[in-house]
This record gives sequence, C-alpha cells and structure tokens, in this order.
Amino acid sequence: MEVLRSRIDVFGVTEPRVGRYENNQIIIEVPGDNDPDRINSFLSGKSSLYFVLVDDDTTTRLIEEVKQNPAWNPETDGVPDYVPAGTTIAPYITKDRYGIDKRVRWIAIKEDISESGLDGKYIVGARLGQDPFTGRPLVNFELSSDGSERFARLTRNNIDSSLAIVLDNKVRAYAVIQTEIGDGQGSIRGFSQQEAHNIVLVLRTAALPVNLLVSSQQSVGALLGRDTVMAGLKAIGLGFLLVMLFMLVYYRGAGLIADIALLLNLFFIFSILSVFNLTLTLTSIAGLVLTVGMSVDANVIIFERMREEYRLGKSPRAIVEGSVVVYSYTKIKFGIDFEGGARFQYEIPAVTNAAAVKEVLQKYSSVVVQKVKSASTNGFLIRVVYDNTKDFLPRVEKGIHQLLVERFGDQIVLQETAFVGATLSRTLAFRTIILIVGTLVLILIYLWFRFHISFAVASIVALIHDVLFILLFVGIVGIEISSATIAAFLTVIGYSLNDTIVVFDRIRENRMLMQNHELHVIVDTSITQSLSRTIITSLTTMMASAAIVLFAHGEIRNFAIALTFGVFIGTYSSIFIASPVYMFLQKKNIRTKKSNAPAATSGEEKGKTPDTAASSMGAVDIEAIKRDIGWKKKSTKKKKR
Repeated sequence: MEVLRSRIDVFGVTEPRVGRYENNQIIIEVPGDNDPDRINSFLSGKSSLYFVLVDDDTTTRLIEEVKQNPAWNPETDGVPDYVPAGTTIAPYITKDRYGIDKRVRWIAIKEDISESGLDGKYIVGARLGQDPFTGRPLVNFELSSDGSERFARLTRNNIDSSLAIVLDNKVRAYAVIQTEIGDGQGSIRGFSQQEAHNIVLVLRTAALPVNLLVSSQQSVGALLGRDTVMAGLKAIGLGFLLVMLFMLVYYRGAGLIADIALLLNLFFIFSILSVFNLTLTLTSIAGLVLTVGMSVDANVIIFERMREEYRLGKSPRAIVEGSVVVYSYTKIKFGIDFEGGARFQYEIPAVTNAAAVKEVLQKYSSVVVQKVKSASTNGFLIRVVYDNTKDFLPRVEKGIHQLLVERFGDQIVLQETAFVGATLSRTLAFRTIILIVGTLVLILIYLWFRFHISFAVASIVALIHDVLFILLFVGIVGIEISSATIAAFLTVIGYSLNDTIVVFDRIRENRMLMQNHELHVIVDTSITQSLSRTIITSLTTMMASAAIVLFAHGEIRNFAIALTFGVFIGTYSSIFIASPVYMFLQKKNIRTKKSNAPAATSGEEKGKTPDTAASSMGAVDIEAIKRDIGWKKKSTKKKKR
C-alpha cells in the first residue's frame, strides 16, 4: 500500500485514494482520466534494475548462432548446451530510428548478482537528462555511498570485461569496463521521452514485492456535480466581492491598492496552477477562497500601523517606512477516508444524476455517490462509512436497496458489493500526527530565538486550545473527520499563530517604549493597539468562508464550517489565551529570580530606608527586558566631517 502511495505521489496527481478491497484487491482512485493505460503500467511495473557482468565468450557464440540462424530465439528454441550454469540469456534492446524497441542481439549475463553485479536497491536518486551528442533522453541515476563502494570494487576487479545494465530482464546498456568507476553516478540510454520519464518515476520509489493485475477499470463522474461546482464559483465570487468592497469602503485609496494586489495575487495563483498542471480539489478550492480573505492581511497590518503613526503626527515618509519595517467530550465521527466502509455499484436506468440518488439516501449522512461513466448503462458508486457493527455490510445493503426500489422501482440492479478499507492508513495518519507535532516543535524553537521562551510556550498553549475546541465543535455539530477537515485544522493553526505573533510583536516593542509601566498595562495596551487589525483580518477571512457555508455542499461545506469556527477561536485565543499565559510565565519568572537573588549584606543596603527599599524593589529590570527582546544598543558615535 505504501509503495503504491509513494508511486502515485511521485506521479504528480493530487489527492489520490488508495484503499484495501476484499479478496486481496486494492482500489485506487486517481483524479483525471488522461492516459489510464500509462497509469496502470506505471503502478503495476516492478522495474527491477541491476548491473551485472557479461559472459563475453558465451555472448560471442550467441552472436554467431544468430548469424547462422537469424530466426533463432532461446525463448522458443531452448538454451544452447554451451551456455554454462549460472548464466542466463537476455535480449539487448535499443530504439530504432522510429522510436520502436528493437532487439539487437542476445546477451549472456551472470545470474549471481551478489558476486557479479549490483542490485538496484542502492540507487538513491534518478532524474531525466539529455544526451549532449544525440539529443535523445537519458535516465541519470545516483548510487548510495555503500553502492558506490561496491560498484567501484566491481569495476576495479573486472577491467576489460563487459558490464550490462538490465532493466526488467532486458539489457538496456552494454559496454566494456575500461577503468574503475567510483563516483557513484551513471546513465542509461535507449528510451523514448515517455519511457525515460516513467523509469525515472519508478526508480525513485520502492520496488513492488508482488505482481499486480488490473481486474477492472472504470471512469467515474466527479465527486462535485455541476450544481456543486457552480455553488463553489458563487462562493468564490461572493467572497471576492465582499472583501474588495470592505477594503475599498474602510480604507478608500489604500483599499483600492490592496484590491489591485488581491487581483494580482489570484492571477499568479491561477498561472502557477496552469503552468504545473495542478488539479483543483475540494480542499484546494476552499483554500483558494480562503486566500481571498487572508491575502489582505499584510495590507491591514500596514494600514492600521500607518493610521497609528499618523495620529502621532509623523511625516508620511516616516509613517510608511516605519509600518513596513515593523511588520515586513463528544464522540468524534471519522469519515470514510479513516474508517473505510461499504461500496455498492448499482445500475439505475431511470436516473442520470448522482444528486438524485444521494437525495434518496439522505438517511445515511456520510453517503458518497458518484456516477460511473458508461455509454450503455447508468451506473452509480455508493459508499457509506463503516459504523463498527458486525452486520454492517448486509444491513446497509438491505437498507440502501430498499430505499432505491421505493424511489426508482424494481428496474435497479445491484452489480457489486464490497467492503473497502480506509484510504488513509494508520501509518499515514501516524506520520501526519508526527508532522504536526514536529511543526509545533519548530514553531516553539523559532519563537524561542525570535522572541523569548515565554512567548513560545504561550503560543503553543493557544494552538493546543484551538485544536481541542475545534474537535469539540465538529463533534457537537456532527461533522466527520476527513482529509478536508484535517486541512481546516492545519489552516487554523497557521492563522491563529499569525494573529498571536502580531500581538506578541507589539508587546515586545512596547516593553521598550513603556519601561516604567507594569507588565499587565503593557500587555493591555498592546492588545488594544493591535485589536483593529485582528478584527478586520478575522472579518475578511470569515466573509470568504461564510460564503462557502451558504452556497457549497458536502466536504467543502464541512471544511468551511470548521474553518469559520476555527478563525473565531483563533482570534479569541490570540487575545484571551496567549497573552494571559505569557503574563503568567513572565510573573513566575520574575518571582523565581527574586527568590534566588542573594540577600543584601553590605552596609549600604542595610542603611536603606523603607521608602528607598520599596522603590528599589518596584523598579523595572531594564536589562532583563533588553535580554528578553534581543535589544541591542545603537551606536551613538557621530561621523567626523
């Protein structure tokens, strides 16, 4: 399963589905229907590559054999008696002038790779290249350090012998070893552009331990029907117009500039999607709508800072420069991606629209219906999430069949029934958790060095608060945990962290400007100063996500619901969770320093009056503040004229 996933990932498609099927079968769903035969050959190909020594004497006799009998073929006529044990015969394949495979000769190669060759498992990299002399495609490969040593030893001990590069039991390259090859790099010729590209993709992934056979192949309709697509476009358009109108009304001329930047942002996004031929999915469409709301964030930060500087009476040049520099327990329901479920294929002659079938099956909240593209029949794939009961499959099959018969009559035909495993394996889910935890650790380290450990810990506490509250929310409203919901979690983490850093950056700045004030006053002032920016950014983001909630359906709507709530919770935690936690940690740190400080014993200290002592204890530790925020004293030396 993991090998297939890695091959599909390297192939370049977006959000494929790979799940276990009954009777040792695997179901693979890939977006798009271009060249399915190529995808089949790529996924099922084992592509075993190895380097092996050639038996030159036997090869010479084989060449003579073919000269005497051009039609001779060892696969049909048998292996000659003069071929020694431990030697096998493989065809040497090259391309003719028309790009068609042509067998040049038969080559006798050693069978024992451990002694006379090198296995392809030592290949750590492969890339597509071009022959500088002929312009034909090359497959360039790179060996690991262990493989390089083995290859160097193999070539050093067999100079003047022939070495063959064998791919899928066919000799693709064949040359005499003239010197030791110790750089661990090489290339293979003799492929068309498409073949070379496929070989590079396969060599980058692990080899399949078994042979795969394609039992059936179907082209199914899009998970998003035409109505859903139109609803998504309406959501994008509405969110786009709301954000642009708000910026124009609230900021006027500056808002017009921000709107132009937003248009350019979308232009570049669509250009990149087009250049790299990327696939638009549920999550990516929702992310595009979110981009409309979030792309004005930097403009809002700068504009709010400019307003503040303007109120302080600074010149326009100083305002712009300063602004840009400063801010350069409810049960959780898991979806079919995690739990697996039942898969039924029906033929329903009276129906042509998947939405009509799904409307009949509203009893099953997690049902997914897709139309099977066929010229002769109206086929539909119906999937329902597994509910952890023993009689799940027969019970759901009976219930669905009864509902369909009541609505569409007895002409419906159940063509196939099966239980499908989860498309997101436990291994992949575990890796996702590790990735999220690792990301939080990196965030902690960055904030530690960029700000202070108190800022870092407070940010992580706020992020954990956000994720837990979103989990509680989706459990209460009954939203299933799917890949789209996970994407919403990750988006909220980034959004909330961005909000928190803006507040913390203002706190750090104000600690230098308000050195004679109490910490809680500094924090309250910083929150107030950044409040308008926080509210405006949250409002523009929620405009875009709310548009999806109103117009979209299915997973994309669940994504938007979780995201809208997450934006609200993220904004709340940035103000009411992260900042108080920071204050608590700072006060605890101050108390610890005071308790560890040595008692005053000098005559000067003993002679202090109570008023003087109180004044000393209440003084602000300027040096500690400077260390916390990484402040460095600017040079005051004047240049000589």
